[in-house]
Amino acid sequence: MAGVAIRAAKTIGLALEKDLRNLHGTGAIIYKEAGSQRAGLTSVDYGRAALELYWFRLSFNEASTNADSIRFDVSSFDVAYPQPGITSWELSRIVATPRLLSKDDIYTQWRHCDLGRYRIRDTMKTMITPKEHGPALAKWRGAEAKLWLFHVSHNRMAIQLYRKGEQESLYIVALGCERISGPLQWDHAGILLRTEQPNHRGEVRQRLVDSHAGFELLCSDVAMVRMPPAVPPNPFDGFFMSAIDTP
Repeated sequence: MAGVAIRAAKTIGLALEKDLRNLHGTGAIIYKEAGSQRAGLTSVDYGRAALELYWFRLSFNEASTNADSIRFDVSSFDVAYPQPGITSWELSRIVATPRLLSKDDIYTQWRHCDLGRYRIRDTMKTMITPKEHGPALAKWRGAEAKLWLFHVSHNRMAIQLYRKGEQESLYIVALGCERISGPLQWDHAGILLRTEQPNHRGEVRQRLVDSHAGFELLCSDVAMVRMPPAVPPNPFDGFFMSAIDTP
């Protein structure tokens, strides 16, 4: 239609420094040479963003929010690398933010493995061994808690512990749930895990208790996992099964 200006879609490109060359010719806007600033995606001064982590993250948040899509080259990226740095933070931010994840357009393979959009979450999942359950709960004391998922067929329930601004949440998966009482969501969580004495059949039960909140859950076993706090497209697609595959 005459007289109507059509704005071109803008895509930001993300990658490890050595993989940025893979984005050349794709139309993706990269941070170098004030790319995001020149494209009008962020108002943060490029000089500040280049020198200070706070301003860099603020610049990224603005650019990723204002961009129409995100292209993330993960050719050489490995979440298991001891110090993946800012690229790991960028990926975590995308995975943990549904509105950003919906913009993601990952087009390479990750270490020759099929990389579906939501399989990134599985790559970033950290299973917690039973002996670390106590320390994990202690670390998340004071966080917000909510009942996140319940699977009727498998009789399993997941409780999420999270803090605003954190890139990960702790998920407590209760297996063989028998009885629950208390709120569905509460602040200042102080959940403890207690092992019951064997019953007359020799069965041992686990009890998740937060006395201050008046919460109690009796179950046959407990698994814990740390992962980005985003809800997958199908909440029951593999989450409960993978969560119990503890080492």
